[in-house]
Amino acid sequence: MSDLERMQPHSYTSKYMASSLNRRRFGATLTAGLLGSRAARAQQPPNVLVILTSEMRADALSSMGAAIAKTPAIDALAKEGCLLRHSITAIPESARGGMALLTGRYPKQRSVEGDASQAFQGFPTLTELFAKSGYKTGLIGAPPRPVAKLSADTVKLYPEPDYKAFLDENYAHFEGDPHRPMQPLTHGPEGPPPWDVGATALPATGFPTGWIGSQTREFFNAHKEGGPWCCLTTFWKPREPYILPMPWAKRYNTERIPAPNLPATHPTPPTASDQPRDYAVGSQAPLIRLLMQSYFGSVAYVDDEVRAIVRELKILKQFDNTIIAVVGDCGHMLADHGRMFGAVPYEGALRTPGVLRFPAGIKPNGRIEAPVSTTAILPTLLELAGVKSNARFDAPSLAPALQDSLQMREGDAFAAMGFEAVQTAGWKLVEAGDHPTWEPQLFDLSADPGETNNLYGKPEGAQAQKDLAKKLDGWRKRLG
Repeated sequence: MSDLERMQPHSYTSKYMASSLNRRRFGATLTAGLLGSRAARAQQPPNVLVILTSEMRADALSSMGAAIAKTPAIDALAKEGCLLRHSITAIPESARGGMALLTGRYPKQRSVEGDASQAFQGFPTLTELFAKSGYKTGLIGAPPRPVAKLSADTVKLYPEPDYKAFLDENYAHFEGDPHRPMQPLTHGPEGPPPWDVGATALPATGFPTGWIGSQTREFFNAHKEGGPWCCLTTFWKPREPYILPMPWAKRYNTERIPAPNLPATHPTPPTASDQPRDYAVGSQAPLIRLLMQSYFGSVAYVDDEVRAIVRELKILKQFDNTIIAVVGDCGHMLADHGRMFGAVPYEGALRTPGVLRFPAGIKPNGRIEAPVSTTAILPTLLELAGVKSNARFDAPSLAPALQDSLQMREGDAFAAMGFEAVQTAGWKLVEAGDHPTWEPQLFDLSADPGETNNLYGKPEGAQAQKDLAKKLDGWRKRLG
């Protein structure tokens, strides 16, 4: 049992969590200066802002040790709140990983195949649950497809219909394509590049990242006199295509990007799709450096928009009464192990950004080292906001631990995409499940953070394998 599970009953419903939070929040054991009075909170419910990134690795953030990108705005939110050091996506794939985060649930079908709409059908989402409690809601950017189909008080979607209409009106000569490169890449020995990489001639004023940020700020201003509100802002970046405007396209010099350590041939086991673009090999090293230049430039661009969003909240005097979460749908291998994208159970694909800030409920300078599932984000936000719901979630709220993050040193996080994985503070077990190609793996993450020595079936990993297999079995039974 994890530290967090010991702190509250095993029933992960926000109805219990909200009442539990109220007792903690207004109990005599908590300082009045940190949480404020019950009357003040009742008069001024907090807003909720979720900034969801797409395929952003956790270690792309400076606060997580990034060697290339600089993310001062997100880092500042982490310092003023809590940094989830091991935020593990429930599904290492963008659409379903995003849906798991926004519903607090693992999909009905955890296979490598499947459609996100069907896999999460009937699960209430973030904006739905807050709307039921009287919140004004906004969907801005590129949320997972099932979420984009939901109604909200404000809907501004990328790419269609809203961003496309904006682009057609203001930059018609781009013919609806903001990622048209200034200069096409030359062909390498393998033929045409399998990824779109480079800079676009479209100015930053018209690029999707800036548009999504400006639409978010417009949402704040539209609701500055009344609330509370819940806004889901989903940035498409840093995922492909790896094309963005200046100056971000050249923000980081390729000479300062370490040469990737790439295999000579495709690694094994193969991905489920087993396409050339799923892998990166030694002869593609120059192209991968260009791709990394764009990827980390996109991270910096998102951070710049986060800075502008925070500035607007401060101008409107809503910053400290807004619960802010900066989270990710999944990571990106970015050539680690010779692989690209997600869809594999390695750290690059599983670990995502996890930053939470809310002065009334989160102690500053917090760090949760234990692995936590992204399915814990939604119940946490509900509990911090004091919103009651009978919805079911597949992970407990983190709100109790956010008052003293040091108390949460141990925990389990699970991920599935055909294969099924469990990660603890020191180990990771991957079982093949119904994945068509994957093989069992066991890694001692403390001694082997690069996941290069598979201990599955070996004597030195026997006890850990037995213990983690039991955890996986218990998790399957809980999900049903």
